[in-house]
Amino acid sequence: MKFSRRDFLKASVLAGAGAALAACAQPTPTPQPAAPQPAAQAEATKAPEPTKAPAKAAPVTITYLVRTDIQPTLIKWGEQTVEEFQKLNPNIKVELVGVPWGDYNAKLLAMYAAGTPPEVAANYAAGFATFYANKAITPLDSYIKADNIDLSVIEKAAIDSVTRDGKLWALPLAHQPVVVFYNKDLLDAAGVKPPSPDWGDKSWTEDALTQAAQKIAKDLDDPKKAQWGVAYNEYHLGTLIAWSRGIDPFNDQGGPEKTEAYKTGKLTAVYYDRPEMIGAMQWLVDLTHKLKVAPRPSDTDALNQAVGWSFLSGRVGMTNEGTWRLGDIFKANPAFKWGMAPLPYGPAGLNTCQLFNDSWMLTANCRYPNEGWKFLKYVGLEAGAKMYAESTGFFPAKKDLYNIFFDSIIKAPNFSMTREDMIKVLTGGFANGFPAPGKTLDRFPELNTAWNQTTAPMKNGEVAVPEGMKAVQAKFKSLIGA
Repeated sequence: MKFSRRDFLKASVLAGAGAALAACAQPTPTPQPAAPQPAAQAEATKAPEPTKAPAKAAPVTITYLVRTDIQPTLIKWGEQTVEEFQKLNPNIKVELVGVPWGDYNAKLLAMYAAGTPPEVAANYAAGFATFYANKAITPLDSYIKADNIDLSVIEKAAIDSVTRDGKLWALPLAHQPVVVFYNKDLLDAAGVKPPSPDWGDKSWTEDALTQAAQKIAKDLDDPKKAQWGVAYNEYHLGTLIAWSRGIDPFNDQGGPEKTEAYKTGKLTAVYYDRPEMIGAMQWLVDLTHKLKVAPRPSDTDALNQAVGWSFLSGRVGMTNEGTWRLGDIFKANPAFKWGMAPLPYGPAGLNTCQLFNDSWMLTANCRYPNEGWKFLKYVGLEAGAKMYAESTGFFPAKKDLYNIFFDSIIKAPNFSMTREDMIKVLTGGFANGFPAPGKTLDRFPELNTAWNQTTAPMKNGEVAVPEGMKAVQAKFKSLIGA
């Protein structure tokens, strides 16, 4: 069942009105005992009735909306966090409600429409942008102030990602950069030196990446032996390859900092058919069909079905992915040596890093906001956050947990970097990073589906890039009503 924004807002108003009426209702007066009669007064002074122990607070149940289609490490962390929190807070039961990524936004809005919003939810499927636009979350500033919480312990870029109108609307747990993962064994065999860990090294360019990929790729005509130099991702709605060229598909003035939609969540303009966007997409498609160093979509699908992530096959030299992929590496324990590097510089001399902020939110009009906040604080700032850094493979947003996270990576089998170089790669992207559109745009799942469908003919070599990008432009204009 789908809910329009009008339906959602109507349900929210009704739910809010019901809550207000309940709050205004006068409590039923407690019956008072009759005044003692004179004959009874002497009896009353003999011995007072024993004082009754105060009644224990009734246990409450709060709801926690989670994802079911995610790394096992994160699922296990969620279950462990709930278990440990309930031990410390026996009067608060946490009920887990699971849903896949693509249905996450719709599920929360449906729960609102039914009058049963969860106390705590995450910003999966661009949940933050959708929930903020629909007034479905509550600012945390009063709770932060009451508990005297110092937010400087959290990476500033992560806090900025979920701040709107001067208020904090979510609590960041993870803040993850996109980096280049490389198979050191394949690089060594091809005589390719691993990229520098320094994000400021401008010799590491898209051209340098292409040249390295050409040395690594071989046996592409044999499906059983094929080895690819690179599998490069354009990332959310094509923005990563746009940003390295100093542009963004949603404004005609410059990079992502010029796009108002990333602040409001509402997409109002698209520029996919501009020459720079066509050039960016042409570079990506040429890796597969002209230079023949990248796998075709069908090759990638086959590898993903076999090992879960094509890089783990050991047949891909380099790929750009978010650091959440470390959880997949921890699980798979690959037999080859591997490492990480910054994103390469593009034609505009930029290597803007996309940052994936994973934040948890306290929903508006929930039944038990105080208990919900207590759980949210445990997850994002207390023991739950520490367990997150230790076990999930997700980069924590809390800076005092960085070393715990770094320790977990150093222990990974066949990791081929020094601790110092690893830290340079993982933290270097924050300075010039920008939040990924999937974390800032309302309706992102719908936009993402449209992007994947309309770009597939280009990626398969069936449609020329200029023609394909015109189709993308037309599709997005129809979606946003431009």
